[in-house]
Amino acid sequence: MNGILAYVGSGSRLYVVRRDGHKLTIVSSMDAGGTVNDIALVTSYLFVATSNSIAHYFLFDATHPERSSVVLFTSRPNVTSLTVSGTTVYAADGDSSVERFLGANTTLPQGTTPLDSLARASAVHTMPNNNVIVSDELGQNSDIFAPNSTTKIGRIAYGTNAYAALTTDSFFAAGPQRTFRAVDTTTIARVAELYAQQLQAVGGTSNRIFAMTRSGNTLLVAAGDMGLFSYEIAGLAPPRPLVSYSEGAKGSALTIGDRAFYADSAGIAEAAIIRSGISLSPVRSWTTPSPTLHDTTATSLLASSTAEVRIWSVEGQTPTTTFTATMPANVRSAVVTSNAVFANLVDNSVWRAALAGGAPTQVDAGAPVHAIARSSANVIFATITDDANTVLRYYANGDTTASPRVFNLDGVATGGVALNSTSAAIFTFRGLSVIDLASGAVRVLPSSNRTIPKQLLFSGTDLLVLGDPSTLAVWNTTNNTLLREHPLPASPQRMNVANGVAVIASSAGSMAIAYNGTLPKPSAINGNRFYKKAAAAGDYLYLFDDHVDVYWTAKGAAPTFINNIAAPGTIDIAALPQTLFALGAFGTVTAYSTAGAPIAQTTINEGPDAQPLAIATVGNAVWVAFEKGCSSGTCERKTLVLDPQSLTITATMTGGFKRVVTNSTATRAYALFSTPDDMRVINILNPLQPSQIMSAASPANATDIAFAGGTVYVIADKVYAYNEAFVQSGEFLSASTAPANMSIEDSCAVVTGRAENPQLYSTVGWVASPTQIAAPSSVRVLAQQPGRLFLLTDHSIEVWTAAPPATGGKKRAAAH
Repeated sequence: MNGILAYVGSGSRLYVVRRDGHKLTIVSSMDAGGTVNDIALVTSYLFVATSNSIAHYFLFDATHPERSSVVLFTSRPNVTSLTVSGTTVYAADGDSSVERFLGANTTLPQGTTPLDSLARASAVHTMPNNNVIVSDELGQNSDIFAPNSTTKIGRIAYGTNAYAALTTDSFFAAGPQRTFRAVDTTTIARVAELYAQQLQAVGGTSNRIFAMTRSGNTLLVAAGDMGLFSYEIAGLAPPRPLVSYSEGAKGSALTIGDRAFYADSAGIAEAAIIRSGISLSPVRSWTTPSPTLHDTTATSLLASSTAEVRIWSVEGQTPTTTFTATMPANVRSAVVTSNAVFANLVDNSVWRAALAGGAPTQVDAGAPVHAIARSSANVIFATITDDANTVLRYYANGDTTASPRVFNLDGVATGGVALNSTSAAIFTFRGLSVIDLASGAVRVLPSSNRTIPKQLLFSGTDLLVLGDPSTLAVWNTTNNTLLREHPLPASPQRMNVANGVAVIASSAGSMAIAYNGTLPKPSAINGNRFYKKAAAAGDYLYLFDDHVDVYWTAKGAAPTFINNIAAPGTIDIAALPQTLFALGAFGTVTAYSTAGAPIAQTTINEGPDAQPLAIATVGNAVWVAFEKGCSSGTCERKTLVLDPQSLTITATMTGGFKRVVTNSTATRAYALFSTPDDMRVINILNPLQPSQIMSAASPANATDIAFAGGTVYVIADKVYAYNEAFVQSGEFLSASTAPANMSIEDSCAVVTGRAENPQLYSTVGWVASPTQIAAPSSVRVLAQQPGRLFLLTDHSIEVWTAAPPATGGKKRAAAH
């Protein structure tokens, strides 16, 4: 490509495309003799890798490539990848040999000794220093070769099926998966990971990375059905904020100044933190049985192994033990103050061992203790109560003989407890709660419940949250804002922090991050969307995958995109004409305006084993279904009725609703419930205080309900018709075990799930319509507005109307 012309392969044809401003024009095309897999341009010559060989072209007229008679022999005909290093072309074709062709800038390139590389080598790229990197088909390993040579420099445990250069010795790499990484191979024996990002599968069938390219400080990632993503990568220029080494799993980490310490099953290793890198330089290691690192002083480490706690002095040339004590049970966590070690044991007791000597003594905490933390000489104990709440006991100056300050919080603390000089922090179903130690005031950091933490740690007033999956979040607890959320290259285990650098023990090895630095964030150029839920009300349609997109439907047939709403942690959505309601995984219900502004929020606490199931709007009320006790075999379901303005609970019904519709005047609701499995007619004249009129057992495996013309229709293996007293009046369609949904307006019914395409019926005898409408792919969800039905498929939003639309298109693509 020369900036004006591009050579593009599609199928078995080679195209010449001209760019004129924003306009692209196909100038010419030709048969390449096989499926085009890759293209390489060398001065006035074009090499095209196809499924049948390498096609060689002269570019005497750049707009009309001329196929030459040059035959370039490869060990297999299906050539999958090409690259150019200097004037040599390299070709990978799926076996262990990578063919080389010298004189690629001449009319007659010549084959020479191939590279002996990985089995099933399928991708080959050139690094900025002209080294050649070869990857296997599965993206497990890559070999690096010196330029113009068969000399192998080394092998790295990273696939480079997709590749983009970062610096001379660092690059972005991805195998045929969803994760790409930035790695530095300056020292091939100790490759440093600088960044990692896993793209989210969104549906479709090709959720992997196919190619990457870099333009200036922008990285483009082509990821099949996931879309095309853009990353601003200026933050990866030295000094880089992150480094990770795959050198064997580490279980814990501590830091003293610019010294990092990591523990694994064999012992403890020390590394120097090079802030200008950032990098970790190995210093020394020593053997000690299965240590866990807990706390530090200015010159020492507190570690444990089973029931023993040990303090290591690390100031001398050789680490030495200065204190040991044996506890009555294995140690879960421990802290050290100026005069004692406090150890929280696996039996939920706390023991104190004085540094001056003597046998450890048990601390009377008044309750079992599940986590401890220290700040200066102060300590805090966290207790999870039998009623699924958390009690914190704070001991100033570590004096556990004095009465503690006690703080009671709703919910079970996860990820331990964090402490600084003025505050404590825990995570529960509500999110991150910060407790003022002086006043006892508790504030919940906004939208902080989307990631379950492994560990919480204060660094000054910043709260660091080590998340699962692999993230490090940094919260400013002074103004309650999320400052950073960093993706991590490996699964983190434990962290410690000093001077703005967090050292992290990971499942892969050791890691360090300057946590206030900036790492690349993705922006989707044309990210495909595979929505899972839909809700329609008034003039708005809401579509949900990982967030909610808002569409306006008042003009034309095709919905018009308005904006999107982040709605983190959402599992289901419902809508009223001017309000969206989002149900979170922890029982949080949030109301948003159509512009995306939060209006109200509440968290429903039904106990520790409660699980929210679904949300719906019924009349002018919000219904939320919960289940609890199902994991213990005593499953109970209920439906809560909420005021849509205040989100306060106004009524409770036994059973969890599955599907609900209303009549045209919104005075009655018709619903399917589970546990018990029944169908109900409900008076909603006062929607905040619904009252049951009639109920009956629902057909086995009933999946949807509808109401039209005074008749209740329930779809299960067949369609069953009832009057409002649930006296059956009909049974329609042949039996089917496929889960189905339906929507009915007047006498027109649409049924999905029983066949490849939606099926249209007249409810008069349930006769199939003579005109059926095909959908481009399987229908996931139906959403209805008066006179209009939205069918959410795997690839589009289909819009069906009761009458042909006057203007506008038929649909808007859901993958865009």
